Amino acid sequence: LDLPIGLGSYSGSTVVTGQLPDITLSMRVGEGPLTVLVVEPSRVQVSIIRGFLKEHSATLVGTAASGQEAIEAVHKLRPQAVISAMHLPDISGVQLAQQIRSEIEVNAPGFVLITSEGESDESVTLSKLNRVQLLSKPFTARQLAETMNLVTGSSMTLESGQVSNGVNSGTTGRIDRSSRRVLIVD
Repeated sequence: LDLPIGLGSYSGSTVVTGQLPDITLSMRVGEGPLTVLVVEPSRVQVSIIRGFLKEHSATLVGTAASGQEAIEAVHKLRPQAVISAMHLPDISGVQLAQQIRSEIEVNAPGFVLITSEGESDESVTLSKLNRVQLLSKPFTARQLAETMNLVTGSSMTLESGQVSNGVNSGTTGRIDRSSRRVLIVD
């Protein structure tokens, strides 16, 4: 693994890429399937996401229906990524990401926040959080995999057998969120 000078260091199976405003960013490299916690009050949505994760050889380590359940599960299960609904019964997905980041400073999970809204009112807050991406419904398994790759630094294999880093060519590290679609109504 080669890192540009000044970007971080490599030790064993962890890449530490530096102190960032919200947490110390750390990504696991080459430790088997990606581990994921899904935080979603809808069992239908959980089932669909479970299928998407299975399609891409990620391991669903647990589910939670509320922010409080998610916080407990993250501490217990230590997933590499959290896929969460933006709106939970007790807190927002952004508040969940902020709380987890304040409690876990090393190897904090990446976050994918799923919303049915076009743009979030909390987009300013989201822009200050590292390894947190908003994914608008409706979306595909491929789009979820690309977003997971961004927040975890992993290389989930996509349907075509290609590996994606989640960055569209011709951009400067940005994802074209306008093409993300999965509509779930329950």
